[in-house]
Amino acid sequence: MANQTAKQIQIRGRRGASTLAGWLTPRALDLAAIALIAGSVCLRLTLAALGWPATDSDEATFGLMALHISEQGAHPIFFYGQNYMGAVEAYLAAGAFRLFGPSLFALRLSTIALSAAFLVSFYLLARLLYGRGLALATLALLAIGSHVALLLQVFTNGGYADTLFFGALLLLLATLLARPENGALTKRRWRLLAYGAWGLAAGLGLWSDALILPFILTSGLLLLTFRWRELLRGMGAAVVAGLVIGALPLIAFAAAGNNPFQGAAAVQQAPNAAQGGALALYAGQVAGTFLVSLPEITGGATLCPISRAESWPLAHASPAALACATVHGLWSVGYLALLGAALVVGGRASRAAWLPLRRDEPHTIERARLVIPMARFALALSAALTLALYMSSPVAARAPQVVMRYLVGVTLATPVLLAPLWRWATSSAGRKAWMGRLALGVVALAYLLGLAGVLQAIPDARAETQRQERLIAGLDRLGVTAMYTDYWTCDRLAFASHERIICATLNPDLQPDLDRYTPYRERVAATPDPAYLFLADSAQARSFQAVYDRAPATFQRVALDGYILYLPATHHST
Repeated sequence: MANQTAKQIQIRGRRGASTLAGWLTPRALDLAAIALIAGSVCLRLTLAALGWPATDSDEATFGLMALHISEQGAHPIFFYGQNYMGAVEAYLAAGAFRLFGPSLFALRLSTIALSAAFLVSFYLLARLLYGRGLALATLALLAIGSHVALLLQVFTNGGYADTLFFGALLLLLATLLARPENGALTKRRWRLLAYGAWGLAAGLGLWSDALILPFILTSGLLLLTFRWRELLRGMGAAVVAGLVIGALPLIAFAAAGNNPFQGAAAVQQAPNAAQGGALALYAGQVAGTFLVSLPEITGGATLCPISRAESWPLAHASPAALACATVHGLWSVGYLALLGAALVVGGRASRAAWLPLRRDEPHTIERARLVIPMARFALALSAALTLALYMSSPVAARAPQVVMRYLVGVTLATPVLLAPLWRWATSSAGRKAWMGRLALGVVALAYLLGLAGVLQAIPDARAETQRQERLIAGLDRLGVTAMYTDYWTCDRLAFASHERIICATLNPDLQPDLDRYTPYRERVAATPDPAYLFLADSAQARSFQAVYDRAPATFQRVALDGYILYLPATHHST
């Protein structure tokens, strides 16, 4: 009787396993991926519709660029006010403005579209390199998104969603082209198109942001390693053509006698506030990278959240902030251990690739098997280069809690890092299995906590949007059309008011500050009675209060929802 019961249990177990295997078919996993991508797009659209995150003048500047493209036929090359970071998202947003009218939501459609394209390319790349199971698990994490990842995939700030999409696409195309010819890519015209697409993605990515350089380098080396003959026999011309088309705005800018990379290089070498010489500076860069920036961009900071003001500099941190910095540092140690292991494994594959290359054996089975390991190495190396370039810059020590967005490229290496943990969790028994499951659980928890933090922040973002709407309504009611204000107020109000209100910026000393769109300053200066608007507790408000105290009859002082408006006595409301 006992034996019969045991047999029944075994039969049921086999049927259950068979049923599970039936559900986990390749098609079912791909359909699950499509559902995840659709759900992630809906999540990002919902966040944008609810007003998260609150906008600022940097995002509004992209809105103004899109407005000028769609309504005035403007053709900006770079983000207004600088000669780096291309206008890809502004042109996409201009198309959305034509379809739906100008609004913050329509502006963010450009970023969300790029984010959706990134998730599609990322899944295809991860599936190619690691199989559907890990690709789907990694996609689920990125579909949820850490707090910073969600922000960079909703908030239109140029370069970041672009870098993710173009980086994933470059590595995907390079891997497909490097593999033995099969399927559609056996035909010359499709290969020509794929090479041209690689060049186009490289050119557009380079125009958008120099952050794409590690991905151009590693995917380009992958192509050269396995397809250098094909590139010499005509396919290289397709790459060059695509690259020229994509980078045409940069080429035009350079043809006018400008250096298109000077601005980005200046940011990389920005001065640092730290004192104590080169050693102290480098120590600050290392600490800022691994205790602040890397945990923030990869989601680990949510395990022990602290405010940006508390996170840096550490010299003034509270005991609680130092405890969280320790947790963040441990997260970075784990990240580096996994990345280092991937680089070691990939380095061995690269060494193994040398022999068939030296023997001039382009079609051997042995060499063909090296494509996937080399592609994995290229992905890990891209993240390592991104990390090294960031850590070498003084900006990593100056404000790592602000500029951590420059590390966005490390997101693409997520499957490389999770691969050993996934292998332990799904293929092993005993201690390794539990270690893998625990580690994956911690990563999933960090991402879920990040999403929870985003959902909790929605009411504050909506309140800030409503405050902005009340402020614009008050300015409209008082007939204010031209004014002086601070940087973080100016373009935000100009875009939200559809340029009914224009402005020029003043610093705390009431001297001209950064004007992204310089024609505004000229128009405000030509206005007979411009107003002055400052946050009530700002340095500008305190400075202007002294001006008002000396001649109170010259201005009318009006409180507007946390702002102080100074209207010239000659101003007449409409």
